[in-house]
Amino acid sequence: MPIRRRGSLVLAAGHVADLDSTTGTWDEQTEPGSPRADVWLGAQDRALHGVGNNDIAVLPKNSPGGFWACALDQDYGAALPSADIRPGRILCGLTAANRVAQLRVTSVHDDAASMPDWVTLDITVWVPAHKT
Repeated sequence: MPIRRRGSLVLAAGHVADLDSTTGTWDEQTEPGSPRADVWLGAQDRALHGVGNNDIAVLPKNSPGGFWACALDQDYGAALPSADIRPGRILCGLTAANRVAQLRVTSVHDDAASMPDWVTLDITVWVPAHKT
């Protein structure tokens, strides 16, 4: 499957991002943000969530990830709890534009209470054959 966009995102607690965006910042905004937002690092629980109808799935710890791992996952609607946000964890997202995205945690910065206050994600968004 062709890649529509690939890049990094530093997502701060209490912020949302639009994985369909072509801006350099993935249109990161303070929650609740845009109705097109896809992923959210909660200000209260510090978990990674899908926004609205844009669900995420958490791949098993040993999964290599990739388009098919994300596209075929049946466990969408999950969140990645703050205690599990660690480098190497892979999330899959279905975006507002119905694209498949993979989000790999590359680094985490914890606050004084050992809760993530920002997370760096390596993101790949694929283009389905019938979209641009």
